[in-house]
Amino acid sequence: MSQAKEKREGILWLLLAISLVIGIYTITNLPDAQKETAGSLHKAGYVDVTTVFSKFEMKKELQKKLEKELFNKQSVIDSLMFQLQSLSNELSAKEKPSEVEIAKFQSLQQYYAQQKQTFDAYSQELTGKYDDQILSQMSQYIKDFGMNNGYDYVFGATGNGSILYGNELNDVTEEVILYINKSYQGIN
Repeated sequence: MSQAKEKREGILWLLLAISLVIGIYTITNLPDAQKETAGSLHKAGYVDVTTVFSKFEMKKELQKKLEKELFNKQSVIDSLMFQLQSLSNELSAKEKPSEVEIAKFQSLQQYYAQQKQTFDAYSQELTGKYDDQILSQMSQYIKDFGMNNGYDYVFGATGNGSILYGNELNDVTEEVILYINKSYQGIN
């Protein structure tokens, strides 16, 4: 190999090393905002979705409303159950109940079963409706929280494996609860 070629390779290696050192120096001495962009760093946090859901004021309000709406319907079911038990006790006390009494008991038993089934379906439907409203509003508030606080990502830890570990320093659950409840109250 000629001396000129060896000299050129040496100069290329030297220039490459100098470029590498300058690049590392430049990135390590950038202001934080530029480092995030240059290194594609993102601000991320996570929330315990179950905790946020249970402490959301809207959820607490709709839970009370649900309980109130279901209470009246549940009292009708309870009354039917009481009537059914009373009639059952009367029939059990008799040595040989009449066919009319047995038919009355069976009719009431069937009516109770229908009413209970209707109540359960209504309860499930209403609970689902309220949960959908809560989750929709909660999701919007969490999105607003992320945007207003400079987060690129806010992950939800739901216990189903979506986040297996999160450093507690990145847990923004309490901040989110405070934010969404203030937003719900019209304070934010």
